[in-house]
Amino acid sequence: MRNFAADLERGGGQLAISQTDLDQFRVGENVASAPGKVVFQNELIQLLQFSPSSKSVRERPLLIFPPWINKYYILDLRPENR
Repeated sequence: MRNFAADLERGGGQLAISQTDLDQFRVGENVASAPGKVVFQNELIQLLQFSPSSKSVRERPLLIFPPWINKYYILDLRPENR
């Protein structure tokens, strides 16, 4: 019931179900951030283009198709996960 009440509060009266503890994520500490933009979008995908954040940038872009089952974990490059 505590989780249900917290989900209602987070959604402002609408049920906003949380699937993770958002307090565990901090930009720049354990979540990366880079300037970018959506360059293409349809009903199925969003194609994102990120700006270089260092002087050494590869000539060819990297395109990743992670499986849906672990789309967030495949890019988790924290040192303890290598």
